Amino acid sequence: MFEMLSYTVFVPQCALGVFFEYRDFKCWAEQRDEYKNVPNPIIPSLKYMLYAIICVVIFSLGSA
Repeated sequence: MFEMLSYTVFVPQCALGVFFEYRDFKCWAEQRDEYKNVPNPIIPSLKYMLYAIICVVIFSLGSA
């Protein structure tokens, strides 16, 4: 149910059209087949966000 909702609300769907297969999307949502070993990007993303916050703080203290 939820994968069908996220498939219909998927914004780039209008650009991809028929080239984007629902079967491929369902495999990604259920993490099957070639999507089984995709690494989780949350921790590396949070690391770079922390780096960005540190840079903003350093820049703000240096420019004051």
